Amino acid sequence: MALPTRHLVAAALAALLAGCVPGSGGPGKGPAVSPLATSEIEVTALRRAIHQEPELGLENTATRAKLLAQLDGLPLELTAHRKSSGLVARLRGAKPGRRILLRADTDALPMPEDNALAFRSQRAGAMHVTQ
Repeated sequence: MALPTRHLVAAALAALLAGCVPGSGGPGKGPAVSPLATSEIEVTALRRAIHQEPELGLENTATRAKLLAQLDGLPLELTAHRKSSGLVARLRGAKPGRRILLRADTDALPMPEDNALAFRSQRAGAMHVTQ
C-alpha cells in the first residue's frame, strides 16, 4: 500500500530533524537535532503552515522559504532552482551505496477550500488537497 506523498515527506523531514541520518550526530553522539517526537510535531506544524498559505504554479517562494528555514543547519547540500521555486536537498551518506529519492509538489490547486479544518487555506481560490 502506497503512502500519500504528504506522509512520505513528513517521515523524511522527521527523520532529518531527528538526526536519524548517517553521521548526523557524529560517531556515537546520537541525534544531531531533536528527538523524533518533537520532530513529528514540528513537521506537522510545517505542513499545516504550508497548507494555510497555498501558492499556485511554479512560484512557491513562501513555501520554499518555510522549507529552507526548517532545513537550516542540517547536513544537507541545498540547491535552489534559479527560474522557479524548486529546491533540491541532498544528503550524502558516509559510504557509497543505494539511494532514495523523495519528491514532493508544493503548488496548490486554483479552487476554494470548503472544509472546517483548523489549518484550511487562508487564500481565497487556492488550496492544497488533503488526503
